Amino acid sequence: MTWSDTVFLTTMGVASGALNTVVAGGSLVSFPVLIWLGYPPLLANIINGLGLLPGGISGAYGYRTWLPKQPALLVKIIVVAVAGGLVGSVLLLSLPARYFASATPVLILAATALAAAQPLMSRRTRRESGVPARETVSQPASRPALVLVPAASGPSPAGVGPDPAGDGPAVEVVATADTAVADPATADPDRHAATGESHSSRLRRLGPWAMMLAVSVYGGYWVVALGVLLFSVFNVAFPRMSLQQINALKILTATTINATGTVVFIMTGHLLPVWQPVLLLGAGALLGGWVGAVLGRRMRASYLRTLVMVIGLFSAIWLLT
Repeated sequence: MTWSDTVFLTTMGVASGALNTVVAGGSLVSFPVLIWLGYPPLLANIINGLGLLPGGISGAYGYRTWLPKQPALLVKIIVVAVAGGLVGSVLLLSLPARYFASATPVLILAATALAAAQPLMSRRTRRESGVPARETVSQPASRPALVLVPAASGPSPAGVGPDPAGDGPAVEVVATADTAVADPATADPDRHAATGESHSSRLRRLGPWAMMLAVSVYGGYWVVALGVLLFSVFNVAFPRMSLQQINALKILTATTINATGTVVFIMTGHLLPVWQPVLLLGAGALLGGWVGAVLGRRMRASYLRTLVMVIGLFSAIWLLT
């Protein structure tokens, strides 16, 4: 690898790490660069996943204060991400890439459509539950625990949350000793059974987890556009979260999936032939992830959503050509 290739790959790592943290789609920068440098697609995919992991870690650290204060919810998301990432990584080493590659443009277009429709779905959910509209405020020094209120629960006390949203007020529903309400996607199934939960309600409750698992498998197999899919799934699963909180969940989940794949690739000996580009891409992504966290926390929600849609459309077009 020449000096110019070294500088170029490191610079693209910075761009990819920043883009992944701010919104998604950083692999659309780094993956084509690796192909252009002469790496076979399968090897380029492994290099891309290993190299962008440091950027995900620095981005997740930068966004740590935006994560919802629900340890049980975060643990469940991480468990699903690890399980899906493990399955996807094993499939990557066992099956031809064309199996997933052929469906990727359709998945990305569907995810982009979900991102575009999310404001309408969120407004409808807030109207049904009586949750106030979103408002733009600065981040407080100490954030209360966020809980997601079922649509049928009615109005709930709200605390102002740190969402620099550009599409209206951002108010978080917060938990207190008297008002804490469980997230319908994570509530105790035994409690639901005791209250006679309907089949359709059970599907609505389990559906988001099935989508997260499917996207995690996809991410373990092929990391390109993983952030776009995660962002859209979390938008639908948690309509009362601010976009910055959804972005924080996306970064944490994508990093967990990537870390799982990294362990699999190292244990199977796939790191040894590609350690040089992995280190160069990783060094750039580490810096880019931190820069992206600084920029992303100050970005208006309307800009964030627009970036998701633009990246999603570009992803699908690039994969189809």
